Amino acid sequence: MTARFEPANIARFATGCYPSATSIEKNVLSIARPGKLRTIACARILLALILFAASLSGGASVAASSATPFELAPGVIVDPVRGVVYLMNPQRGIDAIAFPSGKLIWRTASAAKPLLLFDDRLVAQAEAVAAMRALRVAVLNIAAHGEPVQSASLPLAAPAFASIDDGMGISFTADARVSAGNLEVSWRFTQRTVTGFARPGPAPVLETNGAARIDLKTGRSQPLPAREAPTQPRMTPLPPSLQKLVDSRALPSTPQRAGKFYIATGSADGGKRAVVRRWDGAAGGALADIELDPGFNFGIASADGEMLLARKPLGADATGWRDYLWAIYSLETREKIAEIRMPTSAAPFFVWNSMLVIVSRPFGRRINGKWTEEPLELRAFDLKTRGEAWKAPIRDTTYRGPYPPRP
Repeated sequence: MTARFEPANIARFATGCYPSATSIEKNVLSIARPGKLRTIACARILLALILFAASLSGGASVAASSATPFELAPGVIVDPVRGVVYLMNPQRGIDAIAFPSGKLIWRTASAAKPLLLFDDRLVAQAEAVAAMRALRVAVLNIAAHGEPVQSASLPLAAPAFASIDDGMGISFTADARVSAGNLEVSWRFTQRTVTGFARPGPAPVLETNGAARIDLKTGRSQPLPAREAPTQPRMTPLPPSLQKLVDSRALPSTPQRAGKFYIATGSADGGKRAVVRRWDGAAGGALADIELDPGFNFGIASADGEMLLARKPLGADATGWRDYLWAIYSLETREKIAEIRMPTSAAPFFVWNSMLVIVSRPFGRRINGKWTEEPLELRAFDLKTRGEAWKAPIRDTTYRGPYPPRP
């Protein structure tokens, strides 16, 4: 979960006025002072303007709404303003990677899983300690190479254990948000009974939830009662006009939220071509459809809600592996910005300038007679050359161990 950059916070980043400047006006005053401070501040403003201008030139441009940090996948948070992605690495730490180049900016072992980005702070879950039944949370300063500035240890009730990696039938997830100057952290622990015997009905599930509030000034934490605990994200109710269409069964699929739009699959030319229908996210008013090329079907929307992915299956190779042709459209302009051949039908993705960044799930395939396995990775592709630009490994938290044998 991520927090929105406010204008004052963007100004603070551009001028480097931490932490005294808390408004645009103060930042303007600070850069007006003569001397070294003015030189440094102006240099940072120039850098910010260069990065912003670069985002508007060439390839797919990033709309203003995508300036908000967003979660690409669990443990992977994207900062489109700075052009940095923060991800949990296989070494049980966090990497900050510049996604234009794939260059590692910094690495820290002070925490392991990014949860939230706001201002110049990254909230992350630290690795669990076997002797402690607690959720350890760290607040990192991204402007100081991930240096920890705050930490808290939140007690957990048995049998909950704050493991980042899943176990056999066991999962722990944490979420964070900023509210009224405080950091609110919620968590959920689930444990499913796993046996080698076939059981009628769903497997029994034990679930434990909790939440705590951390004062960002003092670092003190306190548990939150259930009535004050932040709830898990839920589907926002559809606008009345759109809900009416759903109730009348006039749509082949239920619209889903994508950025500032609602979208759903549809058809044109008597069912010969697929389209993506759009509605305004606020009022629910109908907008012009996005017409897909023949043979393409809608896949998913981008993680930042700016783009949509349509795909068309291509022929299988000698090993039986099927590739797909991706077509990426802007949800704002309806323009098709790129096509690229990919080894999977869909994946969590976003587009930044002329670069496509995806989360590539672990897979194996035979290449030139040799079996090759690929781990969980962040992969970037240049949409102009259609070639891979760089890739970075992501910690795989999925349980892949043995299960009880069947009798």
